[in-house]
Amino acid sequence: MSNPTATQPSIVRTEVIVSTYNNPMALNYVLLALAGQRNADFSVCVADDGSGEPTHALLESWSRRLSPIPLRHIWQPDDGFRKTLS
Repeated sequence: MSNPTATQPSIVRTEVIVSTYNNPMALNYVLLALAGQRNADFSVCVADDGSGEPTHALLESWSRRLSPIPLRHIWQPDDGFRKTLS
């Protein structure tokens, strides 16, 4: 028998992290697939390694289209391969 006064476990919100570099067409397909999910209880973070204006414009468009799914765009300049310093 279940206890109706028992506390329900909290639901962990998921963030989908998508990495990209100068390939807005592939990024568009990924965002299209995410927008088609039945359960929209997640957010999207695009980790961008120095892409140009076409990727930025695409993400601006998708930030409105994905609503209410939150979309973050994290951009850093492309400095090529960097070995970690220790």
